[in-house]
Amino acid sequence: MEFDVRIKTAIYRWIAETTRAPSAGDIAGHLGETPAEVRAVAARVQVPPGAATSGPHPIQFEVRAEHDERVQVREKSTFLIPR
Repeated sequence: MEFDVRIKTAIYRWIAETTRAPSAGDIAGHLGETPAEVRAVAARVQVPPGAATSGPHPIQFEVRAEHDERVQVREKSTFLIPR
């Protein structure tokens, strides 16, 4: 199973069992990984087939802490759609 899928599954299981959101340390301990590895999980971007033209498309990721508006990051990137 891919690492990001293992993390998502562990998060869902943790919430179902404890009814609270886990920390990176909680998930890292559950998976036998370090908190830094859990925090560095990759994001996936997908579009339905035919929804965009081929070539580069600028995108922007915006990640915010749920309970603290001051904690946020924005990152520009490019999404490439093959021909």
